[in-house]
This record gives sequence, structure tokens and C-alpha cells, in this order.
Amino acid sequence: MKLHEELLKLRKQEKLIGFKIIEKLQVMEENRKYLGLGYSSLFDYLVRGLNYSESAAYQKQAQIRLTQEIPEVK
Repeated sequence: MKLHEELLKLRKQEKLIGFKIIEKLQVMEENRKYLGLGYSSLFDYLVRGLNYSESAAYQKQAQIRLTQEIPEVK
């Protein structure tokens, strides 16, 4: 099915984009660049700066920590 193939392709792109977001957020966290933008924490930046819900922001922070502790997870 064409629709199924398109969805599989989009899913692969989604994974890649998600990985890139986590990489960029790791840099933001490591260098605390969110402070220069007026945010008190990475969580604050995720919620107010990038408009993630609180639960999604918490999940992103957990992903960042996990990939820092276990680089193979990437």
C-alpha cells in the first residue's frame, strides 16, 4: 500500500529528527545556553521556550540524561 510505505518513510524521518533534537538539547544543557535566553532551567526552556507540555519536557530531559549516561542508547 502506498499510504503504508509513506508512513514508514515518515516514521524513519521522525526518528532522525527526534535524535537531532536530543543532540541539540544536550548541547543546550551542557553549556547552559538557556540561561542566556532568560530561562532558569532546561525544563523551563523546553516548556516556555519550545512550547513542550510539562510531561513532554520531562520525557525529553529523561532522554537527555539517559543518552549522557549510556551513549550506546543513541
